[in-house]
Amino acid sequence: MKLEELNGVLASAVAMDKAVTKTMVKAAGVVTPHAKVVNPETDINIFCDTYLNYPCVVKPVREGSTLGISVAHDAAQLRDAISAARTFDAKVLVEDFIAGREVTVGVIDGHVLPIVEVVAKGGFYDYDAKYIPGQTEYNVPASLDEELYGAVQAAAQKVYSTIGCRGAVRVDFMLRGEEYFFLEVNTIPGMTETSLLPKAAAHEGMNFAELVERILRDAALDK
Repeated sequence: MKLEELNGVLASAVAMDKAVTKTMVKAAGVVTPHAKVVNPETDINIFCDTYLNYPCVVKPVREGSTLGISVAHDAAQLRDAISAARTFDAKVLVEDFIAGREVTVGVIDGHVLPIVEVVAKGGFYDYDAKYIPGQTEYNVPASLDEELYGAVQAAAQKVYSTIGCRGAVRVDFMLRGEEYFFLEVNTIPGMTETSLLPKAAAHEGMNFAELVERILRDAALDK
């Protein structure tokens, strides 16, 4: 099956698996942090004793809302982080840590929205930072130079088409200087008062009710 033939439910299933998504996106030419997958049969002790790229981010392959994610700085922390992530999923992703700015790009039916920069007051955009009002600052549009801004938006659109998405999605990136790194794509983005897609849409003059109506109208179309 060609990448462009993926759509709808299948695209969401692919996007839910961070390892598969990274493989597809990397093949499409979008840069993503180097990562290794820890499978159920992987010996954690051997993996941790031989792993060298610190710090690293450890996350369940198939989970959302930053659940089970932690940062490890040595073998002992990595071992604990993998064990914690495995309580959410038997497959775990160990990914290079990118120190920098976190941004996200909403895409609605192929239309790219303004970039949102996420600044967690606690330094890490975890579950509480995502869902407790006042824990995070949001800059819309993100203050980036024109070339980088356009490149990140173009990368988000490429991810959208590569996975075969439709409707509304959110594509997350880390920025390090003028470099950008794809993290993941959310095919069912949050729609709470602290969520990112509604903030981006509002900057284009689309209120919450209009955003919901647009998503529902698109979903009703026979594509």
